[in-house]
Amino acid sequence: MALGSVCLGSLLSYLDQLHEKGRGNRDDPLFHSENGCSLTKNSLTLVFAWLRKRAGASDTSITPQILRHSFAFRYLQTGGNPHGLQLLLGYEGMAPVRQYLRWYDQLVRDRLEKKAEPT
Repeated sequence: MALGSVCLGSLLSYLDQLHEKGRGNRDDPLFHSENGCSLTKNSLTLVFAWLRKRAGASDTSITPQILRHSFAFRYLQTGGNPHGLQLLLGYEGMAPVRQYLRWYDQLVRDRLEKKAEPT
């Protein structure tokens, strides 16, 4: 998955800080197991299975695309700037960001309608 220039810059800065503190070098894995080994596909599968079970969503599959959508949606929910999201996700245009904005607007409308319902 491609990283936007802002995200890539932040990631490289983080790795530089780790190196300066003597905690690793640029060849070390970004994500690793508790014992410092690179994560494998199987270890990631186990981590996500554990997270799904803990969240009570054991029948839900987790994909990189779902994580990307979740990040984008939460970014907007917490007041993130749409153009900032475009940069973070590396989109060339605003069309994908507008889809996230539509989803966010729908959520807001649904919440307003729910509050307006008589109890």
